[in-house]
Amino acid sequence: MASPQAANDNCANAEIIGEGVHSGTLVGATNDGTASCGVSASSPDVWYSFTANCTGPLVVSTCGTHDGPGLDLGIDTVLSVFDGCNGNELDCNDDDYTPLACAGLDNGTLRDSAIILDVSIGETFLIRVANYSSGATGPFVLRVDCTGITNGAEYCAEALYPCPCFAFSNPGEGCPNTTGVGATLVAAGDPSVGASSFSLTAAQLPDTSGLFVQGTSAVGGVDGNPVGEGRLCLGPQKRYSPQSASNGTVTRSNFQNFALAGQSINYQYWYRDPGNVCNGGGFNFTPAWNCIWAP
Repeated sequence: MASPQAANDNCANAEIIGEGVHSGTLVGATNDGTASCGVSASSPDVWYSFTANCTGPLVVSTCGTHDGPGLDLGIDTVLSVFDGCNGNELDCNDDDYTPLACAGLDNGTLRDSAIILDVSIGETFLIRVANYSSGATGPFVLRVDCTGITNGAEYCAEALYPCPCFAFSNPGEGCPNTTGVGATLVAAGDPSVGASSFSLTAAQLPDTSGLFVQGTSAVGGVDGNPVGEGRLCLGPQKRYSPQSASNGTVTRSNFQNFALAGQSINYQYWYRDPGNVCNGGGFNFTPAWNCIWAP
């Protein structure tokens, strides 16, 4: 016996939702749309309609779906967002590539999806949930978070993951340096391209030179890759001018000159630590910081 179709099987009957965590299923769904990623153009799909209640980043994800029934036992979802039924595709994602969206919720093979869009209050979006390559159907979790302007969040600061030479960091710190602890990285202000008050401060440093780096892609998941005496957590695309720490602290602002509205950018402070040569590098890193730049 065929499973009954969901009420939101067609875009014209999209379920109206607000912020929060929503439960859905692709069981019994048919195809009523298309998408540019995840081999999902002809996959079964269901639809949701969301009207933004903030101006700033909108995060839509299926985080928690793939591990819902048990580690790697859930379905492989694909997300896409449109400006209307039969409208323009604004974004598409198969397997979350952001460092934060699914952290702690997709712990096995990465199969949940996440999209981050810069939105304005009152805009309405159509959200399509499908599966990879018309594969297995089943229940899913849809998370919608319209956060507005935020200065972001730290990642790559987990005490669970070993640093080089089997050292372990404290929660919220990078790998240990010659001060006896790991460096920290905190943000202040709002990341806005037009009127930024955003700054980053690295602390618990040796009084040596270093530089801030930024990149749009994370590397090594939420724990980074061991490099030198620390963990590199992003693919550096921009290196800022070198700075020297004073009393273990260094601060930088004016990051907006190298950001675009809607961009998700990762930051990290890369510093010399010549007395720490356990792994032969003599350099180390703070944790990383991710933020989404508002207009």
